Amino acid sequence: MRTNNKTALTVAMGMMLAAPVVFAQTAAAPAPAAAAAGADAKAGKAEVKAGNAQIAADKAAIKADKAEVKADKAEIKADKKEIKEDKKALKDARAAGDKDAAKAAKAELKADAKELKADKKELHKDKMELNKDKKELKHDVKDAKHDAKDAKHDAKDAKPAK
Repeated sequence: MRTNNKTALTVAMGMMLAAPVVFAQTAAAPAPAAAAAGADAKAGKAEVKAGNAQIAADKAAIKADKAEVKADKAEIKADKKEIKEDKKALKDARAAGDKDAAKAAKAELKADAKELKADKKELHKDKMELNKDKKELKHDVKDAKHDAKDAKHDAKDAKPAK
C-alpha cells in the first residue's frame, strides 16, 4: 500500500504539535518541516525520473518481444511450406512406387511437423511474454503518473506560504 507523503507529513506534524514534550520540540518549529517538505519534493522528482526510466525499459522489452513474435511467425510460415513440399514428395514417391524415397519423405515430414509444433509453442510463449510486458508497462505508467502527481503536490507544499 502506498503512503501519501503529504498525509504522512501532516500526521507527523500534528503529532509533534500535539505533544511537543515527547518529541523534544516546541510548537513553533515549522522550519524543519519546510526542509522535510523540500526533501520530499527532491525525492519525488527522483521517483519520477526512475519511473520514466522504467517505462523506457518496458517499451524496449515490448519492442524486442514484438520482433521475436514476428520472427516466430516467419519461421512457422517456412515450416508450413516445408511440410507442404514434404507431402508432395511423399505423394510423388508413392505414385512412383519408390519405397525408400517414400520412407525418407515420410521421416522428413514427421521431423518438419515436430519442428512446427515446437515453433508454435515458442510463438505462444513469446506472445505471453509480450502481454506480460504490456501489462507491466501499463502498471508502470500508472505508477509514474501517481508519482508525478505526488511530486507536484510535494513541490507545492515545499514552497513557503506568503
